[in-house]
Amino acid sequence: MNEIPRDVVTANAYLADALADLYAVFSAYPVPTQLHASPLRDTAKILAHLISAPLKELSANALGRFASHAITTVGDVDDYKHFLPRIIHLAVVGAEGEPGLDPTLIAEKLLYANWPGWPEAERVTIIAVVEAAWARLRFFHPDERDAEDWLCATALLGLSVVPKLTVWLDDQAPGSAAQFAQFVARMRDLREPEDFWSGVPEGVRQSIIVFLCDPDVETRLRGAGVAAANSDIWLFEEALKAILHLKHT
Repeated sequence: MNEIPRDVVTANAYLADALADLYAVFSAYPVPTQLHASPLRDTAKILAHLISAPLKELSANALGRFASHAITTVGDVDDYKHFLPRIIHLAVVGAEGEPGLDPTLIAEKLLYANWPGWPEAERVTIIAVVEAAWARLRFFHPDERDAEDWLCATALLGLSVVPKLTVWLDDQAPGSAAQFAQFVARMRDLREPEDFWSGVPEGVRQSIIVFLCDPDVETRLRGAGVAAANSDIWLFEEALKAILHLKHT
């Protein structure tokens, strides 16, 4: 993504194009006819779910178990690559209750599969869709969707984060501003995280901390908090507390 979209319409278009490219690039990998797996896995049942519908129609329930255990205890990298476009697509639309469809877990799976060594076209399409997903989902209100997981996924994959935060801070849409405040509040313990951010290189986490501790971020959050809906004011208050904590730890 050469330029981060600044409006919902453009973000929707970027994401649709990125998903289409993802399916096209990974279409070279055939559907598996068998799966090598740990004896603890019911491969016949898993495979039956995986071939229960065309790739673009597979449900989160059908893909979830495979997505969670792929490469480590079920199937190989090529098997995962065949299903990867649908796995990412379901993560984008917000599949609930299936850990293997979580953006951060997908990122960890890619790292385990040595994705930096994959063909360039595959890496480029994955980067495009991960960045486009964050760009689109940041416009939702935090009660609807959560863009932080996709931002964490970009960081885990070694992609740039601070330019995205700069754009996010500039967003004027109420939902996006509230999501940014929620993100900042969650970064309170970024120096010693206990969640998926712990897998992000320390240098990347430090760059985020430096950005959040910039006086301009605090000033802009205060202004956005004044303009926020009453039900969202607490998010901005928590964000300001998080910045204060980061500055003094």
